[in-house]
Amino acid sequence: MKNYLPPLTFEVYEKSGKCYKLVDAKSLTAGVNIIGIKSTYNKKLPGMLPPSSEMQGRDAIEYKIKANQHIMITYKEETFRSQYNQVIETRSSSFIPEVGHDYDIYPVNSGVRIVDLTSSTHAPKSWGNEDKECSYKTGLLGGRNYY
Repeated sequence: MKNYLPPLTFEVYEKSGKCYKLVDAKSLTAGVNIIGIKSTYNKKLPGMLPPSSEMQGRDAIEYKIKANQHIMITYKEETFRSQYNQVIETRSSSFIPEVGHDYDIYPVNSGVRIVDLTSSTHAPKSWGNEDKECSYKTGLLGGRNYY
């Protein structure tokens, strides 16, 4: 996971009837980032494959995640700023991690790239067309109220 701004968010979804509900969300950056000074520059886990060419020599934090969960990685990007307003877009990519696979995840122009290091492809197993998030309304504090 690239350890830079913009911070990436790791969201886990579980099946509920015919749709999926968000059950956990975590920020995937250094614990403390004050004025660009990170508390953690690199975190390596033993046994992981070497990074892809896009991640060689970059600050990265490695995580262990469960296989066969529906995962969405998101980040917010400022796309326009003027004296009076700014536009912030949410970029995302979803995938289902496979058993024994390692991945590189990092933001790119207008999206999130997920590279399967084990099979050397840019297209890991993704959500199917039938895999939809359940309907929800956003609560007062920003949480999702599913119905």
